[in-house]
Amino acid sequence: MRMRCRAWLLPILLLLAAIGRLEAQKPPIGYDAYDGWRSIQGATLTRDGKWTAYALVPQDGDGELVVKRLPDGEERRFPRGRGPEFTADGRYVVFTVAPAKEEVDKARKERRPPADAPKNGLGIHDLASNKTTTVERVMSFRLAPEAPNEGPSVLVYRLEAPPRAAQRPEAQAGTSGSPKSADQRRPAQRPTGTAAQGAQPAAGAAARTPGTTLRVRLLSDGTEVEIAEVSDYRLSRNGRWLLYAVVSSDPEKDGVFARRIADGHTVALATGKGRYRQIAISEDGSWAAFLSDKESASSAKPVFALYVWHEKESTARVLVAAGARGLPEGMILSDNGSLAFSKDGNRLTFGVAP
Repeated sequence: MRMRCRAWLLPILLLLAAIGRLEAQKPPIGYDAYDGWRSIQGATLTRDGKWTAYALVPQDGDGELVVKRLPDGEERRFPRGRGPEFTADGRYVVFTVAPAKEEVDKARKERRPPADAPKNGLGIHDLASNKTTTVERVMSFRLAPEAPNEGPSVLVYRLEAPPRAAQRPEAQAGTSGSPKSADQRRPAQRPTGTAAQGAQPAAGAAARTPGTTLRVRLLSDGTEVEIAEVSDYRLSRNGRWLLYAVVSSDPEKDGVFARRIADGHTVALATGKGRYRQIAISEDGSWAAFLSDKESASSAKPVFALYVWHEKESTARVLVAAGARGLPEGMILSDNGSLAFSKDGNRLTFGVAP
């Protein structure tokens, strides 16, 4: 019986020893191996399910965007692309183009100021023609995810301020961005009722950082309209209205404006010296809201009021002011809170603070 057990035990011991030798021969995984691993981020689909897009992002290094046609598996790849979004009609994919890691590392070593550091770009890819348009130095972009398929696809994007080296006196007089042709890009006209041109800030006024150029692009033909000195913007989900705030080099030209995408009709909701914060627009674009201290801008301690506007009105009106009934005692509206409409547009939430 003992001899039989020994006969079975010997092959098992030899097998275990062989496995141990094989494992000892495998090199350990170094930390540099993790740098080559890539994760899928920002996956999205077109409404009809025919196209998908996602970013392949390594632990260290430059990633790429993959756009794939699902019926036949065709892939299109874009270096350093990320954050893809399809237009509602499924004809275009728009995405951020990150700067090359090598450029970012170089700028960090040279200790360049943030204004001169490498910035994101924008990619606009036509799925039908397989053509891509790129735009340099883009801060952000917005599409209308619930726009009707029969309507024009609109893209709104805001440019970074030009690098300090490019801010020559003659360049500062106009809007920022690349040169524009008369038939492809034109500045938007200020709506009537805004402050007179040429006014100068009061002596000793605090330093201001004007907004940057906002572009409204019709994707069907590539035509664009530029809006100068925009500090913030919102596009309604159905693509009907664009809401934007302006911080100008002249404080009297600051304000909040609503632009109807279909025909460019623009309404000045509120203008004049003051701060305009927390702009919000309902999903259907019929209502807009924002905070402003324009009525008390000249006082020692300006306070915010809540303004609302309906698309059938000619200007915004105050809905809640400091000391209004219903506000807790000692509380005022806060520009650090969150201003948002409910999904049906019937309710509006806002923040308060002591």
